[in-house]
Amino acid sequence: MLKALKNQLVLLAGQEQERFVNEVERRCHPQKSADTAAALRELIVAMPDLIAQIRAWSADPRVPKHQKQLQGFLLTYLYHPTDFLPESNWGLFGYLDDAYLVGRIYLDTLRTMSDSPSSLPNVKELEAVVPRWLENARQVIPAEAAKIDLLLNELRAGDAGEPERLPD
Repeated sequence: MLKALKNQLVLLAGQEQERFVNEVERRCHPQKSADTAAALRELIVAMPDLIAQIRAWSADPRVPKHQKQLQGFLLTYLYHPTDFLPESNWGLFGYLDDAYLVGRIYLDTLRTMSDSPSSLPNVKELEAVVPRWLENARQVIPAEAAKIDLLLNELRAGDAGEPERLPD
């Protein structure tokens, strides 16, 4: 399933490159838009690999319970029929909120599992690049990123509700 998603995202990234860049340009400084769009496409295309690693970590008994709850929320969010940027309306750009959430949970889990083996061969490279991808996403979708960050903070604190907190 993740391989099919990866193939779909790679295909969309090629087909919708101009539309994606135009939307990024509309939302951020035009001089930075090409580099920002390229970084965000990388984040979106890497999403299935990050999900696979998160899934592998979820089976590790050393993963703290709160982190497993965040991973469960991630799956709920990804399978929820509506989210902050629906793919049906936005195409490839609609995966950006999903990729942002995946990147946040990946990075959070990575930091709690620093001594755990990784199933990703490029984990050190990802550890360095994911924060940059997330910062780019915050610049392009600041309202959506802030809502996701708030949901994650509420989940950590035990204050958030279940999926009804997601957008309608």
